[in-house]
Amino acid sequence: MSDAASKIMDGFFKHQGYLNSLADLIRIEYPVYQSYNCRDTLSLVKFGKTHFSRIREKTDFDFSLALKNMRNAWYHEAAFNQDNRLSAEERMKFTAWKIIQFYYSVYCGLSAMMRCTNNAEQIGHKKMINLFTNDLLLKENTKNFFPQPFCFVLNSHGYIQPEFSSKIDWDYGLRIKCPQIEQCLKEVSNGHKTSIFHYFLELRNWVNYEDSYIFRRLYSDKAKPQMFNDMQLILMNFLSITELYLMKAYSPKKIIEMANTFINEFSRYMEPVGIPLSSRSVWQLNNRVQYYIESLERIDD
Repeated sequence: MSDAASKIMDGFFKHQGYLNSLADLIRIEYPVYQSYNCRDTLSLVKFGKTHFSRIREKTDFDFSLALKNMRNAWYHEAAFNQDNRLSAEERMKFTAWKIIQFYYSVYCGLSAMMRCTNNAEQIGHKKMINLFTNDLLLKENTKNFFPQPFCFVLNSHGYIQPEFSSKIDWDYGLRIKCPQIEQCLKEVSNGHKTSIFHYFLELRNWVNYEDSYIFRRLYSDKAKPQMFNDMQLILMNFLSITELYLMKAYSPKKIIEMANTFINEFSRYMEPVGIPLSSRSVWQLNNRVQYYIESLERIDD
């Protein structure tokens, strides 16, 4: 194996380990994560009423950028999930592109939340993630909105906040998985506050500048599907947080209506004719929307 191929292989398995640690915290700490309908996310987020009431008081605020970013997040999620009739092995043939689709869906999701209060033009990726980390993940009135593992931040002194033990009950996770997440954050930190979203940006940068074709030749069909499943689980749960945030900041009924419109139009114009909804690229979004409809009274409280 060439030095270049060996380097890519080492990078792949390192990132697979980091993503698996993040996903395993969801698998263990979210009791019914298998339902793929955000039931756990809704039970874990703590709505800061003061924060959202202040946003809603700005009656002249233009939410169009927030809504556009939300639709873009759904679009990239659908691209990531396509074609749901195929196995994870088949979908991960283009490994590098799946990682990029995962990143852009997450990035558009956090951008949608930031755009509920900040409409400044031309905010680059790193600056947007810095703003999200400082203005939402770490602020007293919003930090409890984000359940683990999305809440963890490496502070400027090199310590994790909140402490892993304050959020995680799983003993194996505290001993094995959490140190991997801490290592992941330390690798991408430059002395500033660093969240897992900074890591996702570095993950995208890594795969962008490697020789993508080598991915197809190096990795077994066992390794790549695990990475796909881990990214899919992380993405589904993060987008449910994003959707709940926009419902509280803007309007539950309007976000549900926008999601249903996206599902219908995407299915009509982008999917093969005649396949059931459960096999379409928007199946996860549809499942989440159905649960939001069932839980509308609680969300709108």
